[in-house]
Parts: sequence; C-alpha cells; structure tokens
Amino acid sequence: TKSGKIKYKRLDSGNERETGEPTDVIIYDIHNIRIADESYYLLLGWGTHGGGLHHSLARVYKIKDEEVVLCDSFFDGEKYIQVYTNRGFKIDLKYNSETKQLSHNHYEYDESYGIYNLKENKRIWLLENDKFVLQK
Repeated sequence: TKSGKIKYKRLDSGNERETGEPTDVIIYDIHNIRIADESYYLLLGWGTHGGGLHHSLARVYKIKDEEVVLCDSFFDGEKYIQVYTNRGFKIDLKYNSETKQLSHNHYEYDESYGIYNLKENKRIWLLENDKFVLQK
C-alpha cells in the first residue's frame, strides 16, 4: 500500500451457502494485470463441497484506498467465472499472460443423470481493454 503497511483481507466469506457467493476456494494462481496504468489481480482458485463435485473460480481484485476490493462486471458483466463438474474431470482453469487469454474446460449439467458432461470446446476469455470477453 502507499502507507507501506502490509494488510490482509479474508477473501473467503465463510458463509457461501447463505450468501450464494462462491468464495470457498484455495487460491492456486495470482496474476498482476495492468490496465490503464493500474494494477489488477486475477485470482484463480479451486474448491469442493464434497458430493463428488469440485469447482474452480476466477475473480479480479484491485487495491482502492488501501483496501482489497472485488471488481464487479469484469467477466462479460459478471463478478467472477465459476465452473463446476464431477471430481473425476479436469477443469483446467488457467491464464496465459502473453496472449491475455483465460481458458477452462466447459461442462454442462445433465439433470436426467445428475452429472456434468464435457463439451467439445474449451471456453476462452480474452482480456479486451478493461474486461474479459467470452470468445465465440
């Protein structure tokens, strides 16, 4: 921070089931993204609630007035990307800083069988100007 102090903030709400906000993940990757001479921080995380499922999450934060703040609408108008699937499948959420692409395997839930099915195409999100845009 500008004051030279090291601050921390719990990014896990601790009450995901009550708030509906997907925050209970282990952060496994952090990327500094520069936009208009400002630093933003892309955090990639993984978690599970049991039941044979797991999930990955991408969120972007910035430091404002010496506080860590979640950026809303960074992903096509949404605060985050969340991907759920069966624990046996890989989500493979990753960011390539050279191409400015965020990618992950794409799954759709099949209600009749109660499982997620892998779709053929990966989802690719490209950092354009000040947000990630899902590529068609």
